[in-house]
Amino acid sequence: MYSVNGIVELITVFFIVHQTAKCIYMIPIHKLLNRIKWDDKFGRAEFIIGYHDRFEKEIIKVPFKELFFDRKDHFYFKLVNDMGETHSVPLHRIREVYRDGKLIWHRESSVSSEP
Repeated sequence: MYSVNGIVELITVFFIVHQTAKCIYMIPIHKLLNRIKWDDKFGRAEFIIGYHDRFEKEIIKVPFKELFFDRKDHFYFKLVNDMGETHSVPLHRIREVYRDGKLIWHRESSVSSEP
């Protein structure tokens, strides 16, 4: 039987192997965010979240520690911009996650680009 730490290490190895091999499997974003929040060892790193901004039409990168998650809402995160305005961003707009500067999660945009 595996210990909790053993299972976490197996999941880490599984994720890294599949990411490196460019396998089709991808951990769902909500599971990765939960791991960053609740796994002390994994979450110690510096994380950057890249999300698609509909108005800027580009990927905006923000440090994970600047995001706010409402315990009652599992579909959005909130952040405060430079002008002090709070924005809610749906999780499906997250396109990239970096851990210590290395891309560990990426999702292509489902919207086709205009000519």
